[in-house]
Amino acid sequence: MSFKKTLTAICFFLMVSSISAEVPNTINYQGKLSDASGSAVADDSYLITFKIYDAPLGGVELWNSNFQLVNTVNGLFTYELGSITPFPSDIFYDSLRYLGITIGTEPEITPRTKLNSAPYSLATDDAKYVNAANDTMTGNLWMKNNSDIMTVNVSPNDGGIWTYGLTDGQVRAALSSNPWGSLRMYDNNGNNTIQLEANNSDGGVLILFDPNGNQDIYLTAAGISNSTVILPDNAIDNREILDEPGLASNSYVGFITLTNTMQDIVTVSITTPGPGYIYVTGRCWTSSSGKIGYNAVATQIDETAGGNYDPNHYTFSGPQYAVSTSASELHSVYTDRPYYKSAGGTYTFRLEALRNSSTGTANAGDARITAIFFPTSYGSVTTTSTQPPTNIDAELVTTTNLDGFTVNGYKYDLRNLELKVKEAQLKAKQAELELLKAQQRQSRSQE
Repeated sequence: MSFKKTLTAICFFLMVSSISAEVPNTINYQGKLSDASGSAVADDSYLITFKIYDAPLGGVELWNSNFQLVNTVNGLFTYELGSITPFPSDIFYDSLRYLGITIGTEPEITPRTKLNSAPYSLATDDAKYVNAANDTMTGNLWMKNNSDIMTVNVSPNDGGIWTYGLTDGQVRAALSSNPWGSLRMYDNNGNNTIQLEANNSDGGVLILFDPNGNQDIYLTAAGISNSTVILPDNAIDNREILDEPGLASNSYVGFITLTNTMQDIVTVSITTPGPGYIYVTGRCWTSSSGKIGYNAVATQIDETAGGNYDPNHYTFSGPQYAVSTSASELHSVYTDRPYYKSAGGTYTFRLEALRNSSTGTANAGDARITAIFFPTSYGSVTTTSTQPPTNIDAELVTTTNLDGFTVNGYKYDLRNLELKVKEAQLKAKQAELELLKAQQRQSRSQE
């Protein structure tokens, strides 16, 4: 006789309510047998073999009930899978499973029955978990990934959950709630390398450890102090501060007597992480006396000690014509100079001055020099315009205009324009400060 199987009830678990009961390792299955015409088979006992596979066709046979005597009523039968031949402990850990049924010596009935999610609860037997009020879970929860098994352990000591490696059993992560929430992560040697805490006194805390388990980086949200962020030596280099500006300043209190050779009044050094502009400003007081007539002081920013007098960058102060050798004039001097440096390094600048007269006396002092670094990521950048730029060097070239015609153009470095903008901004700020000082002096004189 040819048989036809009709599934009338999806396989399911027998549920238990007792906290002490074990999770059942059987599946209650109900089906209906009919003949080739679709009519229910005669009430009788039939030898049936149940098999579980890992595929709907072919595949690997994972379990075999062997021949079981099953009774039918109006074609209906019920059989408890696993009741005679137990299931392997890991049969439902992962992947889909399919049930095959064979009546006597007939070919296996097709298609196989896909087992739904209920059988996979068998994999939680080790956890001994039941869903009722005040229930608890004891033991370990096993989660399988292909051929490896990960263990999740509920710790009774810190109210936490611990996970372990798939193959070596080493702890990998620990989530605990005593005395506060914390997450710890471990490397494959069992070393704690990352720790995140919700501390009631320090707020959020992040700790990173080196491969030897030593605390390397510490970050806390508690307050502002030297221990808020702790980094190892040389943790921050020029890659991290490439786009940061920098500032260095130095001052000199007192006066020096000037000669006809450039002399340093005060110097400053600044270390830059990469290419960029260094804008240097200097201010001091100068005095001139001991001569009738011209007796001026030339002050400038320079990189070279005893450098040459530079007419493009000096600032003159002092009398154009003194009427007495005993007369003395005191002047406030401001000077500045922009530089471009194509590479990072340490650069030293000086505020220097000379007496621009062969006789008489000149002094300079009470000085300050400041170097400001403006980083740039583009280095030497040029552009071409059909209009010549003003007050900067430009190279005459040929270019193509918007209409596609070849015309003469001017190629120039955009850094020069940027420097002029910065210079203009700083000079405007200086003028604003000088105005404020003048207003304050006027206000005091009227009191």
